[in-house]
Amino acid sequence: MKNICFIGVGGVGGYFGGIIAAKASHTSLFPGLKVVFIARGDHLKAIKKNELFLYLDAEDTPLICRPAMATDNVSDVNNIDVFFIASKSYDLNNILVMIKKKVKNNTIIIPLMNGIDIYNRIRSIIPGGIVLPACVYVSSYISRPGEIRQIGLPGRIVLGEDPHHPGFTPDWLLSLLDEMNVLYSWEQDPYPKIWEKYVLICSFALISSYYDKPLGALLENSSLLAEFIQHMEELCSIAQGLQIRIPEDLPVKIIELLKKYPYETESSYQRDLRKGKKRDEGDLFSYTIIRLGDELGIPTPLTKKFTLGRNYYGR
Repeated sequence: MKNICFIGVGGVGGYFGGIIAAKASHTSLFPGLKVVFIARGDHLKAIKKNELFLYLDAEDTPLICRPAMATDNVSDVNNIDVFFIASKSYDLNNILVMIKKKVKNNTIIIPLMNGIDIYNRIRSIIPGGIVLPACVYVSSYISRPGEIRQIGLPGRIVLGEDPHHPGFTPDWLLSLLDEMNVLYSWEQDPYPKIWEKYVLICSFALISSYYDKPLGALLENSSLLAEFIQHMEELCSIAQGLQIRIPEDLPVKIIELLKKYPYETESSYQRDLRKGKKRDEGDLFSYTIIRLGDELGIPTPLTKKFTLGRNYYGR
């Protein structure tokens, strides 16, 4: 029997966790599979009362996702085989402190997060267990408490080897993802793919927030599109400075991919800033790139421009 915990059941965790929870009782490979949701606030209340409803793109009937447990207290969960962390980056350290004592030598941690240094952040707090560097591609969001809506292409997880455990492959987990029809790709070295995703999400987050426009408006305006591409090239220069092998034409490929997404697509960073939230993922995007640029001697003028006048270093 396997136990899986999703910490954060928003757009990302609610999509992947919802798919697995909806099918957990039907698995033939892993009878007794239990899925636990760690959520909070009205979203948690709605899940505990009515389960989680996951609307897939263009589907009128939702998947009804029934976790074995939904709670806001990590201390309630035990004997977890896999922690999927799908939180905002500013919550990561607190989460790691809470689960540290629950991580055994064979416990797997998979961060379904944006960021190029997430693995190092995790390892600075949790030296044990198995941490699989990962990134995700999905457009989904909480449409109202207890409800997740996914739009565009089906979600996909990219994950790969833990540098501390070379050669280890989580065969049972990959078999589970196959059975649940969760799209994924396993990479021996996932960092090129993580950087490719980061270039996409970081640039989109910053430029969409700066101009407060949806994806379609950015792509149809020639001057904004040119600036979008220039910023991605700025990020690619950082990756190349770190000896990460990414395609030379990555910005062009990203634009072609984004053209497949709905016109109204917005970044979560954009929505957070618009709402005036006290905490945001500025460190994950702006400040990380500015710091790396300074360390490598690579200029980052557009990143600084898109930082909306914030204090880059001290905040």
